[in-house]
Amino acid sequence: MLSLASMRSIEAALPSPLFLRTHRSFIVNMMHVTVIERSQVRFGDKLIPVSEMYRDSFLQYVGSCTITR
Repeated sequence: MLSLASMRSIEAALPSPLFLRTHRSFIVNMMHVTVIERSQVRFGDKLIPVSEMYRDSFLQYVGSCTITR
């Protein structure tokens, strides 16, 4: 999907407990993540990177909350 909105504005509009920024180009819905690794998350067969810039906040989020499906 192509959007003219900035990632920051999209991130602000999404419900923060479910959506998390992992990279300057990616915001993920944590309810659809199947595998979490240090440098990437997996949605079935698709891999999304977790950049160094967002890694600490991502790992802190993952360590501090429980997501139920």
